[in-house]
Amino acid sequence: TLRKTQMMLQQLKMQISKGLPIIGAGAGTGISAKFEEVGGVDLIVIYNSGRFRMAGRGSLAGLLPFADANAVVLDMANEVLP
Repeated sequence: TLRKTQMMLQQLKMQISKGLPIIGAGAGTGISAKFEEVGGVDLIVIYNSGRFRMAGRGSLAGLLPFADANAVVLDMANEVLP
């Protein structure tokens, strides 16, 4: 929701103002996202190329016009993010 997004942005801005780094980590599967969350990352990042890597293809497949990258990421978000 918009309120939750605004709260998250406010927390990140406070962290920046304190001079603390913001740590982001990429996740291709739900298990890696869970461990990243437990590890304390600030941002869990998913890429459309992750879908292709999980299917045994290389990361460059994410740059080719095989699918709508935005739709792939939104679909993956339901599977990956905690």
